[in-house]
Amino acid sequence: MKDTLKKAKSALAKAKDNMAQYYNHRCSPTPSFSSSNMVYLDSEDIQTTHLSKKLSRCCLGPYLAKRCVRKYAYHLVLPPSNEMTSPSL
Repeated sequence: MKDTLKKAKSALAKAKDNMAQYYNHRCSPTPSFSSSNMVYLDSEDIQTTHLSKKLSRCCLGPYLAKRCVRKYAYHLVLPPSNEMTSPSL
């Protein structure tokens, strides 16, 4: 019984390591931006004047990244036409 439990735990640990290795191999690190970089804004949650969300652009910009707010959030300088949207990426 103990031998079977030990083999099962060993198999689970090996599967976990294999999945972690596969995931880490396929993922690239998130880029960091400085305060003078131009970045694109994901338009998934932004309402546009396009009739079809499918035909509208998926990214807006490029916009100037003004400062880092959090680890992966940046304050953007938006043009006056986009005043209604929040300026954080």
